[in-house]
Amino acid sequence: MKVFVINPVERTITEAEYSGVYTEIYTLGGFDCFSVVNISDGDGIFVDDEGLLKSGQSFFGVTGYPQPLAGCGVVIGTDMDGDSVEPTVTLEWLRSNVVFLGKANE
Repeated sequence: MKVFVINPVERTITEAEYSGVYTEIYTLGGFDCFSVVNISDGDGIFVDDEGLLKSGQSFFGVTGYPQPLAGCGVVIGTDMDGDSVEPTVTLEWLRSNVVFLGKANE
């Protein structure tokens, strides 16, 4: 299925393929453990749960979420049963609503 990867270091938002196997999220996001923040009905951004503990971390913000997010993010949707599906937000929406904030020490 199609998902989106937000990379604040490269300042890019790209489409990626995700099989639905949750361990792939670690590879897509480049982290070892994750948390999820909701950005719309059914869509969430999987982020590095230890992102705030890493020095020199890059951040991004997204419209509707009240605080910056550390490291890369993987945008995945969920259905009524909680299973992963393609996100309802579009690549264009993300590019209009994500702000890259730079590194923690800048």
